[in-house]
Amino acid sequence: MKTVVILYEHISREYEVCTRLKEAVESITAANVFVFSLHFQMDQVYKLATKQIIDMIMVPYAYKEKSLSGLMLLVKRKRVKLILNLRHEQIGAPYNEHRLYPIDSFTKNRVFHIAWTDYYKEKLILNGVPEKHILVTQNPRTDLIASAGAQYPQKELFAQQYGLDAKKKWLLVCESGEVYSQAQITRMLSLGYREEDLREYNCIIERDKAATENQLNSLPDAFWMEYEVIYRPHPGTKCNLSLNNHIHVINSESIYCWLTCVNVVVSRMSTVLFEAQAKNVLAIWYRPNDIDDRFITYGIDELPVLENISQIDSVLVSPIKNDTYVRYIGAVNGKSIHYLAEAVSALLEDDKETLLSFDLQTEIPYVRLALRLYVSNKYSHIAFKSKCDLLLHRSKSLIVFENDIPPAWRE
Repeated sequence: MKTVVILYEHISREYEVCTRLKEAVESITAANVFVFSLHFQMDQVYKLATKQIIDMIMVPYAYKEKSLSGLMLLVKRKRVKLILNLRHEQIGAPYNEHRLYPIDSFTKNRVFHIAWTDYYKEKLILNGVPEKHILVTQNPRTDLIASAGAQYPQKELFAQQYGLDAKKKWLLVCESGEVYSQAQITRMLSLGYREEDLREYNCIIERDKAATENQLNSLPDAFWMEYEVIYRPHPGTKCNLSLNNHIHVINSESIYCWLTCVNVVVSRMSTVLFEAQAKNVLAIWYRPNDIDDRFITYGIDELPVLENISQIDSVLVSPIKNDTYVRYIGAVNGKSIHYLAEAVSALLEDDKETLLSFDLQTEIPYVRLALRLYVSNKYSHIAFKSKCDLLLHRSKSLIVFENDIPPAWRE
């Protein structure tokens, strides 16, 4: 019996895909599959590894050995055979595309990587990843698009739950980024970003979010007679705009739930626009200000453009091409998770051991990190269960990743 761990980062982006993948892998191969939070349940991964060698750990990203530092003690002690990078994000912009590809020898030659299409496979190869370490499996999140509707609440139920008018058109405004802190900028510089790009990006975000806030708060009364506006903060963040009571700020539920209910999706940079298209929802690039080409997400500029939210009706009256998504997220046929599970099963059956022959020079830094993660995870769990404000406020993880608390903790 094989042992597999799937780590997820954000509930809204990855959790459902990971649980479906767990079921798919267990249905076609002899394996016990565990789904754990990258931020809150690394202690469970270490606990599991003390009992048995883990055959495969799937991670949401792996582009530098340091990004896998939470697992490197297990690699050093030969408690994990293989790491698979699920690469939940594969669409970038010119200024940041490099972050989507491995940059050191360890992640290029010791880690397996998912590619949604042959287009992304070729890009991985160009960035130095051996072809034998690339699995072309489609984008597993597209299965949630394909199946959305049958298993999700109907619009009327969502309307009742969130105080929305089901008779109006629903406009979903998806936030697509936040200002980088100085600490983030310092870290990103070590990952190959240019400081001038990061500074300009921050200016763009501040400028455009201010425009978003102003436009939403200035919508005329006639607009509210026709539309409900749902503002969705970027995954893993809280809304930091001051919005009036007309706007519904909702970051709960999977994005695919909302795509079964809304009529239009607008966003400045988010690839959710492609997912909306795949669900036959009108997708519009929201560009309140001019922006340099290097900051434009690939493919977004092929969509209709909206400069002011109050003018959305003028955009909707024109014919809109709704198949741009195919080039950027691939086929949407409901079979992507099955294809991924088959690829995982093949790796397990081949008994790949790319990590057991890898020797780290020292384990001291990784021991310290493992201890810190273990203590932090245990404390966060105790604090969450206690519901004590004093304890809760001392957990940085619970504050920063409030929306990504493991569902098992809520049971």
